[in-house]
Amino acid sequence: MICLRLEAAPRAAIAPGPGQTLEFVENKGQWPKVVRYQAELPGGRLYLTPTGFTYSFLEPAALERLNHRHEAPTDQPRQPEPAAPVRGHAYTVSFEGGNARAPLMPTQPTAGTRNYFVGSNARDWAADVSGYRQVRYEGVYPGIDVQLYENAGQHLEYDFRVAPGAKPTDIRLRYAGPDVVRLTAEGQLLIETSVGTITEQAPQAWQTTASGQRRPISCRFELQGQTVRFRLGTYDPKLPLIIDPTVLFSSFTGSLADNWGFTATYDAQGNMYSGGVAFNVGYPTSPGAFQTSFAGVGDVAIIKYKVTSKGPAARLYATYLGGKDTDTPHSLVVNGRDELVILGTTGSNNFPVSNGALQRTFRGGPTNGLPGGKMDYPQGSDLFVATLSSDGSKLVASTYLGGSGTDGLNYMLSNNYGDPWRGDILTDGDNNVYLASVTQSSDFPLAQPLQSRLQGASDAVVCKLPRLLDRLVWSTYLGGSQNDAAFSLQLTPDQHLYVAGGTTSTNFPAASTAVQPKWNGGRDGFVVCFTPAGTALRYSTYLGTASDDLAFFLQLDNSGDVYVLGQTNSADYPITPGLYGNKGARQFIHKLSADLRTTAYSTTFGTPGQTNLSPTAFLVDDCERVYVCGWGGINNQGYSNGSTSRLKVTPDAVQANTDGSDFYLAQFAAGLTGLEYATFYGEQGGRGEHVDGGTSRFSKKGVVYQAVCGGCRAPRGFQCRRGPTTSTPATAAPTATTRPSPSTSKL
Repeated sequence: MICLRLEAAPRAAIAPGPGQTLEFVENKGQWPKVVRYQAELPGGRLYLTPTGFTYSFLEPAALERLNHRHEAPTDQPRQPEPAAPVRGHAYTVSFEGGNARAPLMPTQPTAGTRNYFVGSNARDWAADVSGYRQVRYEGVYPGIDVQLYENAGQHLEYDFRVAPGAKPTDIRLRYAGPDVVRLTAEGQLLIETSVGTITEQAPQAWQTTASGQRRPISCRFELQGQTVRFRLGTYDPKLPLIIDPTVLFSSFTGSLADNWGFTATYDAQGNMYSGGVAFNVGYPTSPGAFQTSFAGVGDVAIIKYKVTSKGPAARLYATYLGGKDTDTPHSLVVNGRDELVILGTTGSNNFPVSNGALQRTFRGGPTNGLPGGKMDYPQGSDLFVATLSSDGSKLVASTYLGGSGTDGLNYMLSNNYGDPWRGDILTDGDNNVYLASVTQSSDFPLAQPLQSRLQGASDAVVCKLPRLLDRLVWSTYLGGSQNDAAFSLQLTPDQHLYVAGGTTSTNFPAASTAVQPKWNGGRDGFVVCFTPAGTALRYSTYLGTASDDLAFFLQLDNSGDVYVLGQTNSADYPITPGLYGNKGARQFIHKLSADLRTTAYSTTFGTPGQTNLSPTAFLVDDCERVYVCGWGGINNQGYSNGSTSRLKVTPDAVQANTDGSDFYLAQFAAGLTGLEYATFYGEQGGRGEHVDGGTSRFSKKGVVYQAVCGGCRAPRGFQCRRGPTTSTPATAAPTATTRPSPSTSKL
C-alpha cells in the first residue's frame, strides 16, 4: 500500500523515518571506523564517511511472488508461496579529487544520548552516543564546504557552500554501486538500484547580495560516465555561492505483511491518515496503539502521518483494527475532536465494538466475496463504524450496522475493480456521523425511515448516528425495485445532506421537477438531497443516458450547486459548448443547480470510446476549479477495461508518460473551460498502480490524500514521498503535485 499526499510545494526532499526527525548520530565504536555519522532514512540509512556518503536501502518485504496480484477472477484458490529473503542495495557518492581528511563538524545536538551494547564483544559497545541536526564537511575542495541538515519541512538537504574566489568546477561527485546513473530531459539525476530509483532533483544555486537579496544562478547537472558536475550560469565570483541539489527516494511503510491500499483522509492540521487491509503479522504497528496484533485473515490497517509543507514526515501511529475474518475500510474522516472515524465492512463475529454500541452483535449473512480472492466473507458481512482517539490508542466508539443479508458490499453496480468497497462517511459540527452505503438485508436497522423496506435486490442505505455510535438518529433505505447503491455524501452548512450513487430501478424516487425525472436505461446515476431531519427528500434526480452511467463522487461549491463525477458508456454524453471536453470519452463531470432542476454544464474527458479511470477522489475548490484523481489499466481488465494511455497531460506534468496502468491527476479551470494541470504518476512497466476499494479525499486547498496499492515489482506496503519535479521511482507509485490554490505558491 502506498500513501500519497499530493500537494503544491516548491520543492521536495527526503522525509525522515517514521516517528522521528532526522538526526546524524556519531560513531563511538558501534560501527566500522570509516563511518563518522549515521542517519536513519525511510527504507534505509545514510552513512557519512570522510570521502562522501553511502546510501543503503532495504526491500522490507518478500520478493515479487509474495505480492498480491489482481488477476482475472478464477474459481481456483491461489497456492501459498514460499517466503523470500529481504534484499538490499548500497551505493556511494564520493567527493572525487576532494580532501579525504576533511573534518566533519556537527552542530545543534539533539536531546538525550544513546547506548549501543550489541554482541558479546565489549570493544563493539558504545555509551553516551550523541545525535546532531547538522553536519558540515569543511574544506572538501579549496574554499568549498558541504553542509547536511534538516530543513524547515523536516527533510534532509545537502548544500555546497562556495566561498568567494573558490572554483565550483572543482566539485565532482563519483557514484559507485548503482545499476544505472542517468539524467532526465527535465534535468533530474536518476540513480537506479535493484530496490528502487533515487531521484536527485535539478539543482538550485544562488548568491546573496550585500543588500540581503537572494539572486538565483542557473545551474544544472552534467553527467560524465558516473561522475556528476555542476554547470553554472554567470555569477559573481566575489560573492559566496550556494549549490543545493535535492535528493528524493521512495520509502516503505516497513510492513512485512501483504497489505492493500483502500482509503485516505486528512485532519485540520493537514496530517494524513491511510487505510487499507493487512493480511498477516508484520504490519508496523506502533507501541500503545489500540490493536498491535493481527487478528486473522485480513485486518483494517491504519497509519496516521505527521505532515509538513513537504509531505508525510513521521508516522504518528499505526494500528490494526479487526477480528478473525475479513475486515475492510471504505472511507475515513476526522471529526472536530481530531478522532478518526472509519466506515467499512466486516466478516468477523468478534470485531471490536464498544460498550453501549448501537449494535454489538454480528448478524452476518450468506457467504459472499470475490471468487478465488482474499476478500471473502464466509459468514456474511455487516457494515461497521469505528472511531479511534487522536493518538490511535483508544477505541472511542465502534458498532456493527447490518441485518441478516449482505451489508456494505456493492456487487450489483460495480464498473471497476474495487467498486464493491465504495462508500462514504462524514461528520458535522456536533461530530454526528453520516454514512452512505448499500445493503441486501430486509431487516437493516432503521430509525425514522424515509423508506421503511428493502424494495430491490439491493438498496442504498443512508444513516445518521451520534458521535458515540450508541443509537440511530435516523436511518433509511433508498431505492426502487431493482439495484441501488450510494457512493458519496456532502453536507451543507444548514445540515441538508446530498447523496450520489447508482440505480437500475425504473421507480427510484426522483422528483417530477428534476432535471431528469425518469430512468433513461441501463444503469443511471442519481443525486438526492435529504432534509436535515432525514425524513424526506427535498430534491432528487436521475442522472444518465440510455447507456450505463454511474455517479461515483459528489461535491458542492460555495453557492450550493452540485458537481458529480462519474463514468458513462455513452458516446453522446452531453458536452456544453465552450467547455473543455473530449466527445465520446467515458469520464463525465456534471454541474447541477442546488435544487437539481437544471444543468449548469456537463462534459466528458479522456480517450474517446474508452473508460480510462476508476475515480478515487474529487474536489471543487473555493474558486470553483475542479480536481479529479483516479487510476486505470491492467488491474481493471475484466471490469471497465481501458487504460491511462492517451490521457492528456500539461507541459509541467510531474510525469508526462504512462505505461497505461498509472494514476492520473487533473485540475480543470473554473467553469471547466480548460485543463490547467494534468500528470501521470506510477512505475513504468510494473503491475499497475490501483486502489483496491474505498474512497480518498482532496482538501479544499487542492491537496489529495490517497491510499494506493502499488502494482510494481516492489513489495506491498510501502509509502512513497514525491515532490513536484521528480521522476517516477522504479519501485513505487509516487505522490505528485497539484496545481496551487490561491493560498499556495505557483510551481
